[in-house]
Parts: sequence; structure tokens; C-alpha cells
Amino acid sequence: MFHRNRILWCRMGLAVLFWAIVLVQPADAAVSIEEISEGTFPACYRVSNASVEVWVSRDFGPRILRYSLVGEENLFAERPDIVLKNEWGAYKLWGGHRIWTSPEATPLTFAGDDQPVTLTKRVSDEETVFQFVGSAHPQTRLQQEIHLALEPEGTTARVRQLIRNVDDESKEIAVWALTIMAPGGRVFIPQPSRQGRLTPARALVLWDYTDLSDPRWSFGKTWMQLRAEDRFKGRQKIGLGNESGWLGYLKGKTIFTKVFPWSGRWEEYPDFGCNCEVYSDGGFVELESLSPRKTLAPGEAIAHEEVWLLLPGVDAGETEESLSAALEDHLPRIEQEARNLISTY
Repeated sequence: MFHRNRILWCRMGLAVLFWAIVLVQPADAAVSIEEISEGTFPACYRVSNASVEVWVSRDFGPRILRYSLVGEENLFAERPDIVLKNEWGAYKLWGGHRIWTSPEATPLTFAGDDQPVTLTKRVSDEETVFQFVGSAHPQTRLQQEIHLALEPEGTTARVRQLIRNVDDESKEIAVWALTIMAPGGRVFIPQPSRQGRLTPARALVLWDYTDLSDPRWSFGKTWMQLRAEDRFKGRQKIGLGNESGWLGYLKGKTIFTKVFPWSGRWEEYPDFGCNCEVYSDGGFVELESLSPRKTLAPGEAIAHEEVWLLLPGVDAGETEESLSAALEDHLPRIEQEARNLISTY
């Protein structure tokens, strides 16, 4: 009995030590993590620096439910009311950021992720990465991971998403990274500015319900824009091979930018060559990026990285020209992040 009790106490001690290492930070740590539960959210891990905070689900997912300036409005939507039912059960949307598989198919894409998340921490000279690993789904035999790193200062969040095949058979999928934004803003997608090409610049992909005459759309020389307001009714969606490697969302005077790779080979991507899609239904709006398709051998994973930035205090106005002027000082940073990700392909 004494021997068994000693083993039990040793195990408990190791568990306490692990969480002390992961959750307790030095007082001067630039990036910290803690457990938190507040408002509409269940238990989460809060990763933060002096500028921004990111909340990651603890008991399901992994999902990112909040990304905001510290103590300020969540730029991500909070939608615990939406439940997508399928033959394997139900998928609770929650809002925020999630990982799906593409091409979209029922029930594979909507497989639930209602099991607890495992957290580990990886420290290097360059950065501290928090790895949130979900449970393998019993039907899909796919496992999702989110690796999150904040820079010591500023609003940059690096979000690396993985889907791992834990089945005995190969599977062909693409990573589909979807971010639901808080309503009341507008999406903007840069138009490529290269001149002199005789060949087509890009393809614009439409869905059966897409209506380009809808007043929420605006197609200009510099930007494609979509307003996400509750007064608009009905679904809208477009997709494209976005060679600029980013898109943004303006709400009030804060801009969220989502940066992602583009391989330059449209035939590798799902949905007629899309690495970027936008979906809206009234005030509901999603900013979506996709990886190339890949056939995963048993045990193999596919990774897809995004870089997020928050730009506060931006007076973007209502015109193409005013939006361009407001972004002028920020574009070099955004475009450099996009080049860095594109170079990985």
C-alpha cells in the first residue's frame, strides 16, 4: 500500500510540476498563458502579451475564440447558438476561428471536435510556441492541431494549423482555415497591381447562390469589398487564387488582417484553385484561407500557416481611395509577412 501511494503522489507531483511550467510565467515574461472562463465562453487558455490576447478552447477543438487588443472588443464573432447537425452528431460553431477539411463534404467536413485539448509548450531562441492538440475523430481518423506564437511586442500572432492522418489508409485533403468576424464591418481583398500581362490575372470563383449585383459587394480597381451587416439578407460567397496572400476586415477603426501562403499553382488547390474565400449571410461573415490538396499517408500531417495582425486607430473612410490611404503605412509590413509565407512554398 505504501508503495502504491508513493507512486500516486509522484504522479500527482509530476502533473503539478508540468502545469507550473506551462501556466506560471515569470513576472517579466513578455508572453504569458493562463486558464480563464468568462462571458459566453467555456474554459479557455488565454495567451497574451502587453498588446493582444488570444483565447483558445480547452475542452473542445482546438478553436481560437477571441483575438483582440487587451481588454477591448473581440474582433471575432461569438456564436454559441449555431449548431450544424449531421449523421455523425452535431458541430457547434461557437464563432471565432476553426479548422475544417476541404473540399466541403457532409459529414466529413462537419465532424465534431468536442473532446478536450492537450497543451504543450515549445521554447526556442526565436519564439515560444503553444501547441494545442485535439483528439482524433473516431470516424474521420483525423487529428487537428493549432500551434500559436505571439511576438513579445505588438499584435502579430502566428497560427500554424495541422491536420494529421491517424488512420491506416491514405487520405487526400486540404486545410480550410475559417475565421468568423464580429458583424458590422467590411471585408476587403487586394486586387493585384501588376501591369502589362497579356494572360489572365486570376479567376473569380462563384457559388450557385452568389449574386454580384447584391449591394453589399463593391468591386474596384484596388479592392474587392463586402459589407457584413444584419440588414442584408441571403448568402454570398466568392473565392479566388489570391496571389497577394492576404485579406482584411475593418470594424470601426480597427483592421484585422489574415495573411496566408499562395503556391502560385492554382491546380493544387480545391474549389477551382482557391486559396482565399469569403462567405457571408447578413451580419455573419467568414474570412477563409485554404492550403493546397495533399495525399496524407498514415501518420502524416498537412500544415497551413497564417499570420494575424490587428491595426488599431485606422480611419479608413468609405471610398477605395481613403482605404488605400489609411493602409499605406501598414502595407509594407503586411506584404512582407505575405512574402515570407509564400517563400515557404
